[in-house]
Amino acid sequence: DKLVDLPKIIKSYFSTLLSEWDDYNAAHNETYLRHSVIFDDVNGRYQLLRYGWQEDKYVFNISIQIDIIDDKVWIQRNTTEEEIVDVLAENGVSANDVVLGFVSPELRKLYAFGAG
Repeated sequence: DKLVDLPKIIKSYFSTLLSEWDDYNAAHNETYLRHSVIFDDVNGRYQLLRYGWQEDKYVFNISIQIDIIDDKVWIQRNTTEEEIVDVLAENGVSANDVVLGFVSPELRKLYAFGAG
């Protein structure tokens, strides 16, 4: 069943991103921004957070949010340069099973992904 694997794919992807971002920060001696993940397997919600001080301003944002709704992967937010849909495709998730939640329902029909 594909839903059994979706949380695993998402968690692995988030863990890889955290490691890459932490390695980047360490290499550049930038420790002011921290990263954290929230995994809610019961409700099928997964968030990657970025927070901390950037110069004199406190930053707290949800960089990525992915939900599993009605057997589809809903990308609700992505403020990074990461190509989440590519990672999902590489892991066997069909484009029809991916919905860009941040795109209006009318415009979703123009994309090669699920309309939701």
